[in-house]
Amino acid sequence: MRKNCSESGQTLIEILIAITLIVFVLTSLASGLSLGVRNSRFSANASTAKDRITEAQEWVRSVENQAGWESFYQMVSADNPPVTYCLTSLPTSVQEFDALIGSNCLPSETIPNTVFSRAMTLTVVSPTAIDSLVTISWIDSGKAQSVSTTTRLTQHE
Repeated sequence: MRKNCSESGQTLIEILIAITLIVFVLTSLASGLSLGVRNSRFSANASTAKDRITEAQEWVRSVENQAGWESFYQMVSADNPPVTYCLTSLPTSVQEFDALIGSNCLPSETIPNTVFSRAMTLTVVSPTAIDSLVTISWIDSGKAQSVSTTTRLTQHE
């Protein structure tokens, strides 16, 4: 019993169609997984960035509490606000805060062992209020990303 030539050609076409479908499905799965991994990494980085913002907000509040409003206001005012500080680490004392020099963060200035840059901009709103804008920046999948939050510090009565 001989196979008909047209039957073997038909089987070859069926195999090619099956292989094409398998390649299409596998490509779609790989693309979906890649997108999922990127989204997961972005979410993790955004969450860590928010933690770093909270850390900086609590730190600046503690500096204001330690120094007292008048001293804190004078330190900020002396730097001709609005002033931006690149905070790769948070100073541990009021004196270290007072010694900070205003500057924007360079791409190489990151928080140690992270991909994040942290900048804080202090703006005097009035003699009884200072706005603190904390921005965390990082590069994710070749794109610049950032998260920012503004907190208003006010003189306690």
